[in-house]
Amino acid sequence: MQLGSTDTYTHPPKRAYRKSLARASHTVTGESEKVLEAKLRKEVESHGWLALKLLSQLHRGLPDRLILAEYGIAFFAEIKTTGKKPTRLQKHCHELLRKLGFQVFVIDTTDGLETALALMDRAVIAERIRREELGEL
Repeated sequence: MQLGSTDTYTHPPKRAYRKSLARASHTVTGESEKVLEAKLRKEVESHGWLALKLLSQLHRGLPDRLILAEYGIAFFAEIKTTGKKPTRLQKHCHELLRKLGFQVFVIDTTDGLETALALMDRAVIAERIRREELGEL
């Protein structure tokens, strides 16, 4: 093709390229926030606990999920796409919750999710044992 010729080259649609690139990078870098959050919700509900979505227009930076377990135990979970970090505002909110005595988990991988769930299980088991020893159960 010569400069100034009437033949034109048509580029492939950019949208299709971006989607395939996003799919390729997704498989290389890890899992999306959406996938991890669905896995968390499924696992939490299989324990008979609740995984409530936190939405607040009045207090920004709250973690994504509030997990309510037996014996009045509550956890918070911030879910991120693999490799992403919480914002400064989210970190500040996490620190406030930790100062109040809550556990806040930042989960960005399946391994991180499994670790968080194991720690939640341990906390519930420890509380059950404590209550049995006190004769509350």
